[in-house]
Amino acid sequence: MNYDELISEIQILSAADDGVQSLINLLINWKIEETDVNQLVDLVESFFGNSSISSTEIHNSVYKLWSDYKTESIASINVMTMNERLYHFGLFDQFDSCNSEIERRVIYKKLSAVL
Repeated sequence: MNYDELISEIQILSAADDGVQSLINLLINWKIEETDVNQLVDLVESFFGNSSISSTEIHNSVYKLWSDYKTESIASINVMTMNERLYHFGLFDQFDSCNSEIERRVIYKKLSAVL
């Protein structure tokens, strides 16, 4: 599952829940902010520690999706090629639309890639 699929799966579970919607917004905004993968983990884990998701069942289901994604994509990021990183984090379009090397470097940094 890539990042965009994670967001879609979370939306399917319960986008009507205000707490879940806050998480969805956090995930969507991460793609356009200059925070990196490690900061993403901190933000999401903090969210779950302080969340206001309406039910334990929804909380556990959403957290399982996050946990599976984190294990599959984030924990193994250091052995991925740049293309794999772009796929897993849904950033191909953003990377391809970069107009300068400086913009690309922001994405490299975001994905913990070394130039």
